[in-house]
Amino acid sequence: MELEIVLDAPAAKEFGLKVLCDQEGEKGLNISSGKGRKKLNFGYTQPSFELQEGEDLTLRIFIDKNMVEVFANERQAAVAWHAYKPKDLRVSLFSKGGDLTCKRISAWQMKSIYGEATVGEKQ
Repeated sequence: MELEIVLDAPAAKEFGLKVLCDQEGEKGLNISSGKGRKKLNFGYTQPSFELQEGEDLTLRIFIDKNMVEVFANERQAAVAWHAYKPKDLRVSLFSKGGDLTCKRISAWQMKSIYGEATVGEKQ
């Protein structure tokens, strides 16, 4: 799956999203930051990333089996591994200490590189 999420110049103390959530919005992989912070929290990694005053945040997220890759404003990338159940494909947005406005959310299901085997064929 590929996601693109555009947040309108986030000013909250903490904001972000959780991908690969269960039905209750739990057990997912966090992607977060906050006003004035200089890091993007992404699962167990914390790459350097800072939004300029008034800058929107565009996240492009690629999910392939247990690997999740995130690009933030086309200038920072990070990769993390996250085990999940195939039914847990929900996304949850959150903010603490301020409002968060989402300008756009787009999602695409990507085709498998493995193709579909026909009956009797090995893959």
